[in-house]
Amino acid sequence: MNKTKVTIWIYYLIYLVLYIGWLFHASETSWILGYSKQHVGFLLIMLIPFMLPVIFIRAIRPSIIRVFKQGLLLISLLYLFSSAYYYYTRTYKFDPFLQMPPPNISSEYGSSTNYRILILGGSTSTDYHTFLGDTLLEAYPNREVEIINGARMWWTSRHSLIAYSTMYDLYDPDLVIIMHGINDLIRSCVGTDYSLGEYKEDYSHYYGAAINGAQPPNFAEYLFGRYYGVVRDNWYSRLRFRAIDYPVEEFRSIKSFQINIERLVMRIKSDGADVVLITQPSLYKRDLSSQETALLKFPRAFCMDRTNFFHISYPSFESMRITMQAFNNSIRYIVEQADVYLVDAAPMVEKTASNFMDDVHYTQLGNKELSSMIYQVIESANLITGNGE
Repeated sequence: MNKTKVTIWIYYLIYLVLYIGWLFHASETSWILGYSKQHVGFLLIMLIPFMLPVIFIRAIRPSIIRVFKQGLLLISLLYLFSSAYYYYTRTYKFDPFLQMPPPNISSEYGSSTNYRILILGGSTSTDYHTFLGDTLLEAYPNREVEIINGARMWWTSRHSLIAYSTMYDLYDPDLVIIMHGINDLIRSCVGTDYSLGEYKEDYSHYYGAAINGAQPPNFAEYLFGRYYGVVRDNWYSRLRFRAIDYPVEEFRSIKSFQINIERLVMRIKSDGADVVLITQPSLYKRDLSSQETALLKFPRAFCMDRTNFFHISYPSFESMRITMQAFNNSIRYIVEQADVYLVDAAPMVEKTASNFMDDVHYTQLGNKELSSMIYQVIESANLITGNGE
């Protein structure tokens, strides 16, 4: 047996081990044999390298080899110049204080004759204000009600505390509505794609949307990052990935969450505004249908501990359910201690696919239901006067 055949057999053996690893993958949504349509397509594409030795042997002529070398040199030079341009021009624009910059707000600073409602929260609070505004307009036709949506994707209770203390208090709101939970919860997670180092109580270990600023991707990652993620994560995933039933005590950010909300409430009340706290609804529940399970993304997307390549863990849906309850219980406790208003939405929004787009983001129907609950508290507490009655 000549050296070429030995080399080919070694190649086949190594690649076979790699390919078998992708067969040991369990897709989140099954189409056939436990695989999704995307993974079946991936498996078919990854069969191509098995054909390369045959193509190489048939095409092994001096002229072909010469063209191949020239093409390889051209590609190498193109990659070199492209990478230089990438490193010279690439920037990652993030807010140096809030990671994600605050939303654009057209309202002017200072007091207003309007009744001003300020909304604080993460991305789960960015959409319900349209329904709330329509309801308030109909209920209070003789009173100008102005809603300032200060919520922002990725933001935690700490972001809202900073934003209110440095910017939002200047709008002099009459009422502040706050809903936080899941973004604070995932700050407990370390070893993820969005964090660096060990857990810190001020959340400074978790860069979130600003992770590329803290750990810029190299040129190869920029070009092939999406494909590399599939190749990496689908390899022996049945053996490497584990959902763990972590106890609530493992989610250390609950302490910081409560402190941040307490400080935020205290600051707002000292400015003379009313406060409404909302328990955050989520889709987590004991008996999940296959459709509902397919919607759940947060544990694997934001809490996957990649510290050990061969043992990658993330919270189970049950541990997320219990921990979300604990975070919402903190909100209920603060309401009792601080004498503010509560919208206990978590147990009231039905946990179905008609209300949820994923773990915590709401459909149009879910946002409408949430806004209705907020309106009921505003109305029953008579927070807005001058309705003309």
